[in-house]
Amino acid sequence: MGKKGIPEIVIERLPRYYRCFRALRGKREKISSHELAAEMHTSASQIRLDLSHFGGFGLQGYGYNVEELHTKLGQILGVDQAQYYVIVGAGRLGRAIANFPVFQEVGFSLAGIFDIDDSVIGQDIGGVRVSHADGLARFLGEHPVRIGIITTPAEAALGVAEIFRAAGVGGILNFAPVDIAPTGQLPVTNIHLTDRLLSLSWRIMHREQEQDVSRKDVCSLQNTTKE
Repeated sequence: MGKKGIPEIVIERLPRYYRCFRALRGKREKISSHELAAEMHTSASQIRLDLSHFGGFGLQGYGYNVEELHTKLGQILGVDQAQYYVIVGAGRLGRAIANFPVFQEVGFSLAGIFDIDDSVIGQDIGGVRVSHADGLARFLGEHPVRIGIITTPAEAALGVAEIFRAAGVGGILNFAPVDIAPTGQLPVTNIHLTDRLLSLSWRIMHREQEQDVSRKDVCSLQNTTKE
């Protein structure tokens, strides 16, 4: 369960609501729960239940005010606060994250990027100069960093996580191919792209196997009918 007993799955869905209302701004003034459900491929009752955890949103017969709920969801997610993050690992993934424009649009600012490769130290990535990882702890002690992003190889990730913990970083977003366990009050999100790809592969093969069985059943029925 999340803060104040809010289920984690609801917290995971909040950014989707925010993204949807963000896309609707300027296009319409209000939207009903049924219309929103169609936009998000879910049910109106699920939307009402999810949002009820955070207060009374929407009016019966009117729906949700798009601008108002966009603002309130942004406040709930902390978009209205300064959200500085650092990246450790200036490889292809780290560079892609540093140059991702949407982060800045929703209130996240890149404060620093670190690596141990001398060939990238000093380069400008995402408008920030790459620094040597040896200076990470000192940098964190001097800057209000809330989020640490790890895009290093697996063998370096745990050491980086320890530096983040010791410095009091608010949370960790880990892309390294190793699980980092949350400790105490430090939230950690592990995102393993290979795992997601393999899960998708399983779903594709499972669907293809089901379709193959269905075709065989149809053929068998047709043959039986002919006989």
